[in-house]
Amino acid sequence: MALLSVLAASPAAYAGELLLGAEALETDGSGKITKAAKAGAVKEIEAHPGNDSWTVHLWARVDNPAVGPLYLEFYRERNGKQLVAHREEFPDFAGDKYLALAVELYRSDGFRAGETLDMAIVQNVGGRDAVKAKSKITFVPSTVEEAEDEEEAEDEFADEQDEHDDLGDDEPEEDASSAHAPDAQPDGPPPVAPAKKGCSVGNVAPDVAPSPWYWLLALVAFPRRRRVVARG
Repeated sequence: MALLSVLAASPAAYAGELLLGAEALETDGSGKITKAAKAGAVKEIEAHPGNDSWTVHLWARVDNPAVGPLYLEFYRERNGKQLVAHREEFPDFAGDKYLALAVELYRSDGFRAGETLDMAIVQNVGGRDAVKAKSKITFVPSTVEEAEDEEEAEDEFADEQDEHDDLGDDEPEEDASSAHAPDAQPDGPPPVAPAKKGCSVGNVAPDVAPSPWYWLLALVAFPRRRRVVARG
């Protein structure tokens, strides 16, 4: 009877433990979780704004750990059977008794807000998967309202616009006086083209006064013409 009692108590004595936290769970120097952190452990993890992902902080006491890959599995029940819905692998597990880590889970991996799943720490021992610790987790939708997300987006847009305006201020400004100033005008009246030298044939321009030699030649030629006509 005593032997049977020891065998029956052995699994419970060596069973692992898996705890969840919204933030990293505090541990002591040996990796063991503190009493305050253990009291603050949760079963529900709230999604990030937009309900696209969840950050899960977990601490585990691994039952009979061994060096080698370790797995974090999530199960979903279908037709009365527990099927693996998602698995995270940690290939560099050193066989420590205590495990503390953070896992990012995404909606694209099949997780849904409002769903409760079983989860377990699993290690392959002798070709078979052995459960080292297990728990439950509920994925809670984000409590951040969409209006706040829109305000943040507007603030980011305003900041980007301010940065754009600041970059525009660095460009050299064009002098308004030089941009709209009329073309410079020459001082004084326009230059007069010089008159051409030599004789001109035809009518004399009305604004040019005849030379005195012209009148003298006319007076000499007029009497001579009259004498020639009289002789004829």
